[in-house]
Amino acid sequence: VSAESANQFGELVADPETHELLHYTEKPETFVSDLINCGVYIFTPDIFTAIEDVSVNREGR
Repeated sequence: VSAESANQFGELVADPETHELLHYTEKPETFVSDLINCGVYIFTPDIFTAIEDVSVNREGR
């Protein structure tokens, strides 16, 4: 990501040769790195039924 938007995420510092993670800072106030931490989740459509079931069960409490 761009340096201007990197501080909106957790920023990573990695060894340039091994790519081993050396340091992590969650949403730093000043620029640390343009490598960011982000998550990607992949679900099957069954997730919508599961969410609905949890919502209905919580209403009964």
